[in-house]
Amino acid sequence: MSTPEQKALAAPVPTDSDEVGSPPGTLSAILSFTQGVIPLIIAIVALWYFGTVLKRMFGLTGPTVTETEWGRNVYLYGGLEALAFAAAGFLFGREVNRQRAERAERHADSAQRDANSARNAAATSRANGRVNLTRKSRE
Repeated sequence: MSTPEQKALAAPVPTDSDEVGSPPGTLSAILSFTQGVIPLIIAIVALWYFGTVLKRMFGLTGPTVTETEWGRNVYLYGGLEALAFAAAGFLFGREVNRQRAERAERHADSAQRDANSARNAAATSRANGRVNLTRKSRE
């Protein structure tokens, strides 16, 4: 017969990976959506707007555009170009980081399972050692 302490030591330890996910409507689900979809939409809109401004810049080429107007448009284009490149970097970097994060999560889950099995084996060994000691002392 085992004591409650031995049962507690031998019980498997729950991990975060045991949870299936957040139910819809919870704060973590809403934040996940907001952090994932909203920046994606902003990046796509920034790239689209960059394309329309680039098309407009090509339309401004010609003898009718003054140097002052062209200089102002180039100045604005430079700032928008930086935003568009940042958006493109976000889109491409997002995929790379997602792959690295998934790989790290798999590695962490594996390490957690190994730690749990080692902890359970140690608890079982301790429980068996105590049982063996009590049997020897009774004999």
